[in-house]
Amino acid sequence: MIFLETNRLLFRTHEPQDEADFIRMHTDPEVRRYVGGSAWPVEKAVARFRGSYLLGRSGEGRERSTTHAARGALFLPARLYYNSREGITRRRAR
Repeated sequence: MIFLETNRLLFRTHEPQDEADFIRMHTDPEVRRYVGGSAWPVEKAVARFRGSYLLGRSGEGRERSTTHAARGALFLPARLYYNSREGITRRRAR
């Protein structure tokens, strides 16, 4: 399900075809360095993707896939928050 769409990005639920990109990102020490923590073992990345992200159970705010619209390249998961004073805001996943 697409939650937000711009000319360049889709903000949507995770889909099965995101798994390889998700695993590649979360097992890469350089990526994890910027999103908090160390690289995950492959087994943890697979389990988290299949058990939480793919099923939409990734916590408060529900993390979504941020995807390049033209290329379909997956970016880091992110969350949308609604604040009655500020409207919808985007935050980087913890």
